[in-house]
Amino acid sequence: MQLLKSFVDQPWIRGVDFSKAERVDKSFVTGRFRRLESDMVWKLPVQGETVYLHLLLEFQSKVDRYMALRMLRYILEFSSTLVPGLQKGKRLPAVFPLMLYNGDAPWTAPVELSELIETGIAHRRSSCSGAGSALFFTVKRMP
Repeated sequence: MQLLKSFVDQPWIRGVDFSKAERVDKSFVTGRFRRLESDMVWKLPVQGETVYLHLLLEFQSKVDRYMALRMLRYILEFSSTLVPGLQKGKRLPAVFPLMLYNGDAPWTAPVELSELIETGIAHRRSSCSGAGSALFFTVKRMP
């Protein structure tokens, strides 16, 4: 947890009660029934809320251009495991992804998913950018 205190410059870090941090089971089964291994997941109490720290230790020798996509996949799969335990109407807790890279070459791959998406006309709509929003229509209310 010293890593967070020393290197993560986010205001919410100051509110973490590290004495109550809990390690979470790090493996889970995806919708495709493949086992995903995240390196470390911690449940952190932050000013009355819960934040999950997803720590991915990256020990590959090359930069992975699609690491942002891979991190999103881990976060989505992990968050999906939390849904059955949520109280009705409650939102999912925040997940803070943190990747440690120890390769010799500088990290040059995109760190934001939006940097991997084409920037043509469709990109101007947030629903095409991979940002998580979609266009929804209620069929029974359509004219």
